[in-house]
Amino acid sequence: MDSHTAGFPSSESIVVDQQPITLQEPSDILELLFQFVHPRTEMQQFRQPVITEIEPTKFFAVAEAAEKYIVFGVMNLCFTRIH
Repeated sequence: MDSHTAGFPSSESIVVDQQPITLQEPSDILELLFQFVHPRTEMQQFRQPVITEIEPTKFFAVAEAAEKYIVFGVMNLCFTRIH
């Protein structure tokens, strides 16, 4: 995961203590964001979501979350789409 984001700790540094972590973003935004971070299934053929087809309100929420959690691929795609 370190190669995709600098905003989440690597799996080696995580201590599991059964306490949930609450994130401020809605689940649909996080779900989309995590699709860029977690390994793809074979069925998805390693394709990332198409950012250009997201409605503007959701797009900007994803872009903001990408900046907050430093998700490199999403940050670059959002920057390209905005320009």
